[in-house]
Amino acid sequence: MAHDIHSLVQALKELAAELGETPTRAQFEQKVVGAHSALAKLGGYCVILQAAGLESVGTNKNRNITNAVFERSLERHLEAHEPRKLKPRTAWPKIAVLGDMHEPFAHTKCKQAFIAFCKEMQPEYVVQIGDAVDFFGHSKWPASKNIYKPKEEEAIARANLEKFWAEIRKAVPKAKCIMLLGNHAVRPLKRILETTPSLEHWIEQYLESYLKFEGVETVMDTREEYTLSDVVFIHGYKSQLGQHRDHLLQNTVCGHTHRGGVSFRSFRAQTMFELNVGHCSDEAAKAMTYTPTKTTGWTLGWGWIDRWGPRFIPFC
Repeated sequence: MAHDIHSLVQALKELAAELGETPTRAQFEQKVVGAHSALAKLGGYCVILQAAGLESVGTNKNRNITNAVFERSLERHLEAHEPRKLKPRTAWPKIAVLGDMHEPFAHTKCKQAFIAFCKEMQPEYVVQIGDAVDFFGHSKWPASKNIYKPKEEEAIARANLEKFWAEIRKAVPKAKCIMLLGNHAVRPLKRILETTPSLEHWIEQYLESYLKFEGVETVMDTREEYTLSDVVFIHGYKSQLGQHRDHLLQNTVCGHTHRGGVSFRSFRAQTMFELNVGHCSDEAAKAMTYTPTKTTGWTLGWGWIDRWGPRFIPFC
């Protein structure tokens, strides 16, 4: 049966009077034979509803929407929401970390301030992060011979470190003392390997005795990491703050760049940090003038960790 718009409108009005309400499209198509194809040609069911003067099904012009609608929605959201779960961590112990000293070219006042800091804060661990000695006479860079002779330099550096560790042990008698090696500490070994590798074992024995101190655990392998709680301690080999943490994917403490600071990163529901402890050397010393400019960005100071997290303590 063929329908035009007038016949469909008349049929819709009759069905609405019969039902007492606006018919649904399904009800209309079930009642009127051939209505489905006719509606498709005429533009749909809404066209016929408008022509018949009827409201669309479900329309309520008198509906009053208030803030209560949104408040109920918000309450349901808050009841269902739970913050993401973080991985639990062990509380960090109190750890004081001193950076590159480069004895006998250490910054005396910064070194004494660090000892005073340790005496006041009483850390459980005191860590020297590497490059405690400079071995300037064994540098591969052009080195002045008008500062110290190598033997004299080594003797002064050794005496300074013995005094430093003795003062630390006196200031913090219960603390465990740890010293790592840095790239400067193995300069003599590198020079031997470049010229007379058969003497490697001799220089290794010398360095082992030279870099060990009473009451101090020395990590003799420069590639070895030292771990306390969930924090890795390394001298360092990368140039940008945060790169060691991102490489190891662990909380990391380092030195090497002489630039102190702290960087945080969230990874797999865990917040990790890298603490660079700066340096404790005298920038004005001739041995420290190997940089191409006087503007180095180096920062004197040390690192500190406790249950609240890592901090760089600048020496100003």
